[in-house]
Amino acid sequence: MEMHAQEPEKWGPQKRLAAEVTKLVHGKEGLESAKRCTRALYYSNIEALESMSDLELQELFREAPYVEMLFEPGTTVLDLCRKAGAVAAGPKGYSDITNGGVHINHIQVTNPDAVLIVGQHILSNGLSLLRVGKRNYYIIKWIQLLHEEETRVTP
Repeated sequence: MEMHAQEPEKWGPQKRLAAEVTKLVHGKEGLESAKRCTRALYYSNIEALESMSDLELQELFREAPYVEMLFEPGTTVLDLCRKAGAVAAGPKGYSDITNGGVHINHIQVTNPDAVLIVGQHILSNGLSLLRVGKRNYYIIKWIQLLHEEETRVTP
């Protein structure tokens, strides 16, 4: 309580209570999942996004379409947005991107012709989180990328 008296804006006791209740109801694994989701959603933490499973992302973004896509070298931001059905065909979709309305993994992209980069636009878990506007999320699972990595791992 002393910490709370000195820095009430940090919400120390409330966070502790929330963590204990979550742990009690969902167990330690549920608490860790909730922490990852919080970091990914509220702190735009890319590492947290990378550590999340498909199921966690789907649960966090319940209303978001889950789209499986074949990864092809040379795929651009515009290609991604159109294949996901996130932007309109024609000049409107192009301008949505150039005007800053598109984010991939919490990073704003303004070049529709930028080629997607593994590790930046495509996370190590084979997923991308696409946001168009303020609240339109799309979870992208890259199919070919996963098969290529599995092939490299197995001798």
